[in-house]
Amino acid sequence: MSQLDLIRSHPWRRVAFTTYALSLAFFEAVILDALVRGNGRNALILADIDGVRASLGEQGARGAGRDYEIEPVAAAAGIFHPKLTVLTGADDCHLMVGSGNLTFGGWGGNFEVVEHLHPDFAATAFGDASDFFELLAASHVARHGAADQCHDIAADLRKSVRGRSDRGDIRILHSLRGGIARQMADLAGELGGATSLLVASPYWDNGKAISDLATLLGLDRVQAHVHPGGSARGTAASWPLGATTRIEPVCLDFADKDARPLHGKLFEVLCKRGRLLVSGSANATTSALSAGMNIEASVVRIQRERLSGWAFSKADPPEILEPLEEDETDEAVRRGVLRAVLEGDRISGQVLAPQITGIATALQITSRGPEVLGELHLDDAGTFSIDAPGLELAAWNSGRLVLRIEAADGRIAEGFISIAAAGIISRRAGAMVPRLLSLLAGTETPTDVAAIMDWIHEAPGRLSDAPGFGEGAGNPAPSKVFSDAVFDVSAFGARDFKASGSEGASGAAVGQGGWRRFIDQLLASLSRSRPAFDAADDDTEGDEADDGARAVQRTRSGDMQREIARAQASIEALIGKLLESENAQRHGLNAFDLTAYMRQRLDLTSGQSLAWLDTIAGVLPPGSVPAERMDDVAAALLLLVRSPDDRSGARRVRATLMRLGRTIGSEPPVSEMTSLFDPELPSRDEMTARWEAVVGMRTPEEHVAGYLAALNDGDQDFDGAALRELAPDEWPLLQKALTSPKHRGNILTGTRNATSCPRHGSMLPVFEQQKYRTTLIGVTRNCCHKILVFGGDR
Repeated sequence: MSQLDLIRSHPWRRVAFTTYALSLAFFEAVILDALVRGNGRNALILADIDGVRASLGEQGARGAGRDYEIEPVAAAAGIFHPKLTVLTGADDCHLMVGSGNLTFGGWGGNFEVVEHLHPDFAATAFGDASDFFELLAASHVARHGAADQCHDIAADLRKSVRGRSDRGDIRILHSLRGGIARQMADLAGELGGATSLLVASPYWDNGKAISDLATLLGLDRVQAHVHPGGSARGTAASWPLGATTRIEPVCLDFADKDARPLHGKLFEVLCKRGRLLVSGSANATTSALSAGMNIEASVVRIQRERLSGWAFSKADPPEILEPLEEDETDEAVRRGVLRAVLEGDRISGQVLAPQITGIATALQITSRGPEVLGELHLDDAGTFSIDAPGLELAAWNSGRLVLRIEAADGRIAEGFISIAAAGIISRRAGAMVPRLLSLLAGTETPTDVAAIMDWIHEAPGRLSDAPGFGEGAGNPAPSKVFSDAVFDVSAFGARDFKASGSEGASGAAVGQGGWRRFIDQLLASLSRSRPAFDAADDDTEGDEADDGARAVQRTRSGDMQREIARAQASIEALIGKLLESENAQRHGLNAFDLTAYMRQRLDLTSGQSLAWLDTIAGVLPPGSVPAERMDDVAAALLLLVRSPDDRSGARRVRATLMRLGRTIGSEPPVSEMTSLFDPELPSRDEMTARWEAVVGMRTPEEHVAGYLAALNDGDQDFDGAALRELAPDEWPLLQKALTSPKHRGNILTGTRNATSCPRHGSMLPVFEQQKYRTTLIGVTRNCCHKILVFGGDR
């Protein structure tokens, strides 16, 4: 089993990595791909600023800050060097502690060592790991913005071992509790004192660190592994030439034929009453083993009463590699690293290194080059904020965002911009996120469309800002894939930061607004012009296509047709759901947009789309269309007037617009969306003529309202021609009521949906109910035989 097998084996709900070196191209192509295939989500990378700086130049990495979080860590002394992986599921948690960075070399190219731990046998180690992340969140010796995430990871680790215990034979040593060399010496003392030390390490500095460790252990010699594949090149020495302790070169039997460069770090301490095995991130250097230097993490296995160690053979000293030269660029002008978070239209962040204060210029780094966002001010801590309208939408469509800050004195800092809403979108949409992003970008397939529509149909609240939906749905049984052996596989947090994806006291509101913006952008994408899916998908050319190619093409065409039909069925089912009485007020306009999308993308006939438009027109309730969308709806509804002579269509459209609160003015509504419903749009003169028919028409509501006004005002000259046409049987009595006070008692008023006599409560006959719904005039034939007239909504 490899680390990747474990990552893809379970739908992990939170995944965290710590690393020094970093290749985001590798992470996205290999690790994130495995995570997605296993339906995992919420990936966080905590990386040293050197690793982040190097990854900024990888153009192939596009998901930083959107598909996963990346937080740079600037250590006050030394570097941030631990290599941990935490995988948390609903009922399971796994921990890997190793020597490999998040790079191609660290996950296969180098000779690395990784410990895979599980609560079933390493509960104490999980407590140590929780302690590491808690201290990382609160430490003063580094700057980063992941304090909240660190607390959450620590809580996951603690929860995973609640109620469990062990002998404490597997521990995690980390430098946030002091020097690792001192901790190793203390453990050796508990086993009666050290008798020998064997070390495999790619980096040794000048030998001081290993001599100091030997002194702490009370030893006068150290055995050092000489790797057949040599050591990975680095800026430190590859052999402890300056050690004051005697160094004996040996070759470990389990590695004597491995041609990969050594990057793993191993310490074996044999003691009078047992054995210590230490592996992880700590090299045999002073900065790794001493207190107050690097941030490191290693696993120690305490094997009590075991007195034998690894098998090895004598070896010659290795060929000495010259250390790589460190970057000697003046720190004052060296390109620094920043962290930034985009929330809505505003970017906030902090320059972690170098120190930059005062006025500076902010630029977004794009494929076209730097684009100026404007000037900003950095305070003494390097924090800043700047408005960036429209950038969030661009991020969903274009991938990663990189921000550069340039000071007047030439200092530069760059960093990834994290989208604050990405975390809550991942939590709420889960595995649906890639499909939603494809819809947003216009690259969706009919299969994507069907899946999205079915997902929304399950819970229409997913189109709103209601919290809690879709979270934690369908959690499989916990993974039980783990190992209890070391196996070969091919430093801290500032308290004044908030994590970019967190939801603390105000974080819920942050996430809520982010989800709302994302859904608004998604819905807006439905009304953008897009070509129809190509059902034929014909890429063969006439006589040159052989029979086999034609058969494949027919199959492909049939598959596409079925996918399109499935997508159409899903959209129509969703539209029907959105138009139900409990949903229409909030989601009726969404049904309108889905109809436009379906008309163009699925290539519906005009008759099909207008039929849905007609249905929507009859359902949209008052107040369901905001003012900024009113012309979109009005212009589309005008298509329901088949010609200037279509009195019925004009009357219905007018009634709908009046119900929605749209003023019926002299100028016809204009909207680019009209062409989405009917690509062969009638001429402008024709549409104007249809609008004039709507303007000149009167609805039953208007006729009845005019009659009641005349009745109340005693207007005996009321022109009742239209009302006589609308209700010929009732008109004689209605007319008498205008001129005779004694007949006014024959007129009753009711609500729009009245079905009974307001005076006696008797139900109207069915045919009178139907007539009342159509003309707003009926007769209470089952009781007092009065005329019932619509008196207005109330």
